[in-house]
Amino acid sequence: MLIDVEPMAWVICPCSQDPHYNAATSQFSLTPVTDLSTTGGRCVLPKRPQTNLLMTLELLRGPRVFTAPLLARVLASQQRPEGGWLVEWNFVTSLTETELWARLVPLAEHS
Repeated sequence: MLIDVEPMAWVICPCSQDPHYNAATSQFSLTPVTDLSTTGGRCVLPKRPQTNLLMTLELLRGPRVFTAPLLARVLASQQRPEGGWLVEWNFVTSLTETELWARLVPLAEHS
């Protein structure tokens, strides 16, 4: 199931769980997530990531409030004419629809 909203996520690629991680060369980007599903999605990064790198996504839940990191693996990337790279990725561990929605609902709606 695809999600109709377009959440923002803080992405680190490669992340510290990846053997190629280096804080000096990793990408840190706040970016919209598209085609989000329980198994993966897409986002835009400024630099091309290598296929199979591990990345983390922290979904924005409110002003300066993010979810715990979700671990994903880069499947493919394609350069965009307007700049950046469209990155397709899958979660390392798929989420249930309930788990995904719980991460997408803004904090104010949980109260």
